[in-house]
Amino acid sequence: MEMILKKICIAVALSLLMLACGRPQSDDGSGASTSSDAPFKFMSDMGIDVSRLPTPDSVLEPQGYIARLEPAQLSKLLGKTALLTEDEDFTPSVSLLGGRAYSNGVTMAVYSVEVGESDVILLANYKDGELVDLMNQGTWDFRVPVDGEDGHTLMNQGTWDMPVDFEDGHTLIDEKCRLRFTGDTTFDIERAYVEQNFHFVSEFEVEIESDVWHINKTWSYAIDSDGHFVRNGEKLTTSGKDFEKALDEYALADLGMRPMSEAGRVDALNEVASSRVRGDEVTSDEGYVMMSVLSMIFIQNPRQVLDWMWNNRDGKQDNISVLLKRLYGAGWLDKAALVRYIGAIPDESERAYLERETAQWGPDNAEG
Repeated sequence: MEMILKKICIAVALSLLMLACGRPQSDDGSGASTSSDAPFKFMSDMGIDVSRLPTPDSVLEPQGYIARLEPAQLSKLLGKTALLTEDEDFTPSVSLLGGRAYSNGVTMAVYSVEVGESDVILLANYKDGELVDLMNQGTWDFRVPVDGEDGHTLMNQGTWDMPVDFEDGHTLIDEKCRLRFTGDTTFDIERAYVEQNFHFVSEFEVEIESDVWHINKTWSYAIDSDGHFVRNGEKLTTSGKDFEKALDEYALADLGMRPMSEAGRVDALNEVASSRVRGDEVTSDEGYVMMSVLSMIFIQNPRQVLDWMWNNRDGKQDNISVLLKRLYGAGWLDKAALVRYIGAIPDESERAYLERETAQWGPDNAEG
């Protein structure tokens, strides 16, 4: 479960042992193709050096280039969408890793947001220099190549089920991901997961004994003329045994990685929650994951969630309101900001309905 929480990018304390190596350095030895400045002029106008920005034809290879954004640049490029909190005083550390100029006039940028000891990957699309869509792709890394291919990965992450007093018989879940461009306006996100049995050779060394299961998932995307990410399918292969629980957990966390423009992601989360919510109670130990996913969706696009509540006020079971109420009760989201979001809705009937529904949300003495 700890790996799932990392994937959906909630800034929790990371207590599991990670595969350790250094961050990418500024000297460029990767040989990756670099940008033609024109599609990225809106960035260079902000003072960002895009002359060496990696713009690959196939797999993104970001090592050797990293441009850390100044607060003013971050505000113009991503606004509040890169934040994992509504705290107005919090400014995350965000770096530009690479990009792609598409044939339909859309420019994509790949960012890394530091979250604790990890890095969250954001894919952002721009049209005429304006942000039009964004995808949060969870915790990636830039450290170990996939399958021994030099520089052909953005991520290799290990999550350990740590034994007590270094006892044997525990497992390592290893996860590898990469971003592969497949055409003028298409790309794939590839993820490979494997659970392995291991035992300790010494206090800090382990020896892998056997593989328990493998899960391989590939998501295919296209970029439409408006700059929106469009999901074009998903391929799944599995092998081994006892992978069903992990598959369910990944499927839930994957909802948090759908495009910001995809209104259907709220409905999809509501459907997934149907078997995990009873009345006003969350009956599953995955409640934290569902709340984390909804929190990220809401921070990216609060109006999308509020409109869903209004449009689904009659009929289907409303699990979104149950989860959102718990988020405010736990202090994950700011009630004063919710009041402002609702107050800005132009439709008087929708505004009045949401004010009534949310009036008692939040901790004691909340505004509203």
